[in-house]
Amino acid sequence: MKNPNLEIVGIFLDGDERVVIQNKSSVSVPISGLEITDHTMRQLQPHIFRIPMYVDGSDVWLGPGEYISLHTGAGRNEWVEPYKPGQSRTLHLYWDRSAKVWNNQGDHAYLRRSDGTIIDHWPKVGAYR
Repeated sequence: MKNPNLEIVGIFLDGDERVVIQNKSSVSVPISGLEITDHTMRQLQPHIFRIPMYVDGSDVWLGPGEYISLHTGAGRNEWVEPYKPGQSRTLHLYWDRSAKVWNNQGDHAYLRRSDGTIIDHWPKVGAYR
């Protein structure tokens, strides 16, 4: 079931492995508790990342045009303001995993609600970068 507000816009495999999601709507969207999961045909259990309830002491909402960048490795969850006027800020979240999650072009990514309902998926045509 597609939600027009949130879209996985890319999986980046080189260097800092990450999944990027954007709010494509004109309104803020609550994202706490949403899950980002992978899936391959050979996998018994998916890797699951649940978006935290709070970042920097505030509820987690994604404003119009804003991004989530879910990094596989370690780091500090935080909002980063854009470098140039007119760009959107990004919420950087860290999975704190030592091993890669996205197995090059064999993985699929899903953005889901906690009840398992699929909001969006990846890959799309010409997807991997």
